[in-house]
Amino acid sequence: MRSVEALLRHHATPRERVVDDHMFVVEAGHTLPAAMRLQVFTAPGAVPVMVAVQTTGEGPSLINAAETYCAAAWRRHCPDSQHPPVWIQRQILPSGRFDSFDLVTFEHIAAPYTLTGPQWRSICDDDLARLVGGPVDRDRGARHVPRPPVPEKETGYRVIRGVRLPRPQPFRAPTCMPVGIPFSRRIARQLRPDQAPRDCCWYHGGPWTAATRIAVGALRQARRERVPVDELTGCLMDLIVQADLPTWQRQAAESLVLDPLALRGDGRSYVNGQHRAQAILDQGVRTVLVAEDVDPPDRAELEAALQAWLDEFAPGRL
Repeated sequence: MRSVEALLRHHATPRERVVDDHMFVVEAGHTLPAAMRLQVFTAPGAVPVMVAVQTTGEGPSLINAAETYCAAAWRRHCPDSQHPPVWIQRQILPSGRFDSFDLVTFEHIAAPYTLTGPQWRSICDDDLARLVGGPVDRDRGARHVPRPPVPEKETGYRVIRGVRLPRPQPFRAPTCMPVGIPFSRRIARQLRPDQAPRDCCWYHGGPWTAATRIAVGALRQARRERVPVDELTGCLMDLIVQADLPTWQRQAAESLVLDPLALRGDGRSYVNGQHRAQAILDQGVRTVLVAEDVDPPDRAELEAALQAWLDEFAPGRL
């Protein structure tokens, strides 16, 4: 993976911001359209730097669709370039945590506008300013038009046995997650848990048993205190922070609350969280916090609202 220092050494130069699109919209294939703020910085003879900023609820996240979004911006703003731009992104979460910019590099460029294997590395605001030659706006922008909200219930949580998790099929699977987890390995890990951290990816980078224990304990305490559903997420986050965990364990526990593992109604597949589920099963974690089942939105109603939303800035669509 390209380091931040190597990036600065080879590409830092004063650039001009030539694009600041507060409503850069991408048709995200089989999913609903996505929006973000896109800033493009260029200089003669230098690789363009593109900075994407997105809030939750604006379509597939920057994390889940980095290849699609970078390729779309590349095609739109640098169509004659044989090389992709330097791609920087910031996903704004409701909690304000994980608040840094991330440098995203890609393992493979199969053809123009075709990227695979994204990898992330945090880049601080000062280094980003060095890269482009000046400060970069980190907010969503004043011309942001919020996407119509998806009707949904307040997030609830439940505790299940780890062995009951369905078999994950992680996309962008690195070498440590090639085809999910076979049933034999799942059972072996339940009998002999393996909590040793690995350096292959963030998901295997720490002990999920410790993280899930804190998250499950926080939920049980909140239930004892009869915390209302609409206050539950905030209460769980406060309890996790109070636990004063090491960084990785805190991040993992928070992810189970802010971005919970979610199963489809039949319990046989995932709506969200397959990479974490893979690591949890690999380690033999026995108790897991997952999201309560929620009713799906009325898709026809949602698509009509989204079409009206898109019509406000149709010229900017890809």
